[in-house]
Amino acid sequence: MTRASSTAADRIYSILEGAGKPLNTREIHERLNNYESHWKSGRVSKTQVGYTMIQVSQVLSKSRWFKKVGEETNYSVYGHKNGTIPTYVVADYPSIIEVMLTKTHRVLNPKRFPKFVKDEWVKQGGVI
Repeated sequence: MTRASSTAADRIYSILEGAGKPLNTREIHERLNNYESHWKSGRVSKTQVGYTMIQVSQVLSKSRWFKKVGEETNYSVYGHKNGTIPTYVVADYPSIIEVMLTKTHRVLNPKRFPKFVKDEWVKQGGVI
């Protein structure tokens, strides 16, 4: 994952964890572009990076840290059915990391993982 993708994955993770329910790609995209960072000093800053729907869709569909759980019908402005939108939740990443740590050959570089995955990686005994 590139830096931009891992940053997006971190933010999508916090959005999905905060929601507590599956969200579709459109809802995640809207919340991601209105994302606020809360600092320890109490300062709040809005994101200056706007993600496109394609970027959000690719991070969600290609990342192993998110799981597709269903689809919702997409309606156009005029009320016509316009296809489906997938809904996502956070995958069970501790068990994914556990399997990854048992493998002897890892192609992925742990330094490129999102922050929430890095924390779990170190917690389970991995080295970054």
